[in-house]
Amino acid sequence: MKLPEAVTIGRSEIVGESMYMGRIPVMWEPSEQPQYQHANILLGACIDPNMLWALRIQLIDNRVNAATDGDTLWLHLPFQSHR
Repeated sequence: MKLPEAVTIGRSEIVGESMYMGRIPVMWEPSEQPQYQHANILLGACIDPNMLWALRIQLIDNRVNAATDGDTLWLHLPFQSHR
């Protein structure tokens, strides 16, 4: 994922869509600012063979209002895991 220079990732997490599975934090590893290449996660096992999940990424635009820690946008990216 490549971000504009003034945009940073605030929080990132995976949450269950089909059922509540808590919040799984995602820690992105930057390669070259402002680019993020990968993150390591441990995805919980579930009894649902086709579990629906969502990756939620908080993007902060620091150009908008630096006095209030910028403007925030959440990306919501659904995906499905299979057994």
